Amino acid sequence: MTHTIEHPPAAALKAPPATDARAQARYPVALPITMEGEEGQTLDLSAQGILFESTARPAVGTHVCLAILYQVGGADSRIDCDGEVVRVECHENMCNIAVRLRRPLYR
Repeated sequence: MTHTIEHPPAAALKAPPATDARAQARYPVALPITMEGEEGQTLDLSAQGILFESTARPAVGTHVCLAILYQVGGADSRIDCDGEVVRVECHENMCNIAVRLRRPLYR
């Protein structure tokens, strides 16, 4: 059974934020993610953005649809969101992809 929700459960956001100069706190979270059918894994997220690793190589400025996959009580769940690719850094066969979200993941 798959559930779609707008916001992640509070328990998923209890990790201490990464320290940097961004306006929003970033949380190191490793979850499966899909972008336009391409699979990857999140590296960190904030209310306004997601950094993830994938074999995909989208162009900066591209609008993308994402699905973050996770489990709650053993049930598969997902968070659907969309945004603009703002950075792509490739190394070997993988790319780190930064997406600025159109709407916040959480408040």
